[in-house]
Amino acid sequence: AAARIARARVGAELGIADDRIGVFFISPCAAKVTAVISPLGSEKSYVNGALAVSDIYGQLMANLGCGGSARPIFRGSGLGFGWAVDDGELRALGDNVKALAVDGIHNVIGVLEEADSGRLQRVDYIEALACQTGCVGGPANVENPFVARVRMQNVSAGINSEALRDARSVALDIIEEFGEDAFGMHELIQPLAGMELAECLESAIARMGELEKIVAELPGLDCGACGSPTCRTHAEDVVCGQASETDCVFKLRERMQRMAEDLLRLARMDLPSMARRDDK
Repeated sequence: AAARIARARVGAELGIADDRIGVFFISPCAAKVTAVISPLGSEKSYVNGALAVSDIYGQLMANLGCGGSARPIFRGSGLGFGWAVDDGELRALGDNVKALAVDGIHNVIGVLEEADSGRLQRVDYIEALACQTGCVGGPANVENPFVARVRMQNVSAGINSEALRDARSVALDIIEEFGEDAFGMHELIQPLAGMELAECLESAIARMGELEKIVAELPGLDCGACGSPTCRTHAEDVVCGQASETDCVFKLRERMQRMAEDLLRLARMDLPSMARRDDK
C-alpha cells in the first residue's frame, strides 16, 4: 500500500509518468523480497526492487547527515512502528479482539497445525511471524534482534497519542483517496500444492511410507548440504522426483564406498578366460 501511495503522489506532484518512477523496499529478510517479485493477493507489485538492510547499512551510516536536509515524510504512529516486533499487531488491535501472537517458524507451524485441527476455537486473529522477535529478527538485519526489539519498543512508546490520532486521520484520508481496498488484497490467495506428495490420496499414502523409510536412513543432521533445509524436506523431494538420494553427501559417500568394495571384489575374481588358460 505504501508503494502504491508513494507512486501516485510523486506522479501527481512532479508530473512524472508511472513507468519512470522507481520504488525500492529496504528489506529485513528474503521473504519480503519474494513478495516484491511474486506478490500474493495482488495482480502486480508496486515496488520495483528490494535491497537488504545489511547491504546498504554501512554506506548509509557513513553518509548520514551528508547532502543537506531532506523533506520529512514521517506520518506514522507508535503502534505502526510496533508492527516490526512480535506482539506489535496485537497491540494495534487493542483488547477487544481475541488474538494470539507467535514468532519463530517452528512455533508458527505448530500454532497453525493447532488452528487447522480446530483446537483454537476462541482465537479470532493470529499474528504469525516466521522470524524470532518479528521483523527486527530478520536475517538481513545487522543489529542483534533482541536489542533491536527493545529499541523499537522504546521508539514506539515515545510517539505520543497525538501522532496516533494523526495517523488515524491519515489512514482515513488514504481510504477516501484510494478506496476501501487501499490496505487490502485484491485477489484471493490460492493454496500452493508444493507440499503435496501426490494428488491421489492412495499414491500420497504410498509415498509417505517411502518417505519415512528414506528419513530413517538419512543422518538427521539437517546440515543443508543437499540444498534442502532439513533431512525430511530432502526425503520429500526424493519421493516427488525432484532430488536424488545421493544429493546427501553422506548417502553419496556410502554409495561410493559400496562401489569401491564391489570393484575390489571384481578385481580379485579370476576371469573365465584366465581360468581356462590355467587349466590347459
